Amino acid sequence: LARRADRRAWTGVAAVLGVLALLIPPAAWSLTPLWYGGAANLPYAGPDLAQERQRDGLPDVERLVAYLTAHREGETYLAATVNANAAAPLIMTTGEPVMAMGGFSGGDPILTAEGLAERVAEGEVRFFLLPVQGNRRGEPVRWVVEQCRPVPDRLWRSSPAGPGGGVRLFDCGPFL
Repeated sequence: LARRADRRAWTGVAAVLGVLALLIPPAAWSLTPLWYGGAANLPYAGPDLAQERQRDGLPDVERLVAYLTAHREGETYLAATVNANAAAPLIMTTGEPVMAMGGFSGGDPILTAEGLAERVAEGEVRFFLLPVQGNRRGEPVRWVVEQCRPVPDRLWRSSPAGPGGGVRLFDCGPFL
């Protein structure tokens, strides 16, 4: 009788341990956004989230925002980006307007190169946060790459850009 009770106890313990073994990995997976932060534009969870900051080319939004606000001289927009997904972290961090030159997904340009040049000349926008391969994204982006100067990474990043470089910051303000 005692052996049967011991066997039942061990069976119960094994069942509890088995259930816990099945529940712990998904629970840890779902908690990764709490540990590593997340992206509002495409929310997801998992171990890849730990590496997200190195991959997206924008490892420290706060440092970028500090640079942009320190060098802003009354422009309407804090910066301009290729799409709303790239603008979202800046808007959410600062509450300031950020121009999405290609609309929501980047495929619906809001300005021509000439229109963008006018906005820069009128002091509406000065800084542009563009992907490294930005010159392939249309006329306005090519204009920025050709007419504006890149801001050295050390001035607005906490760490150097990873493989592929992620994004570059351009300054179209008055040249000294």
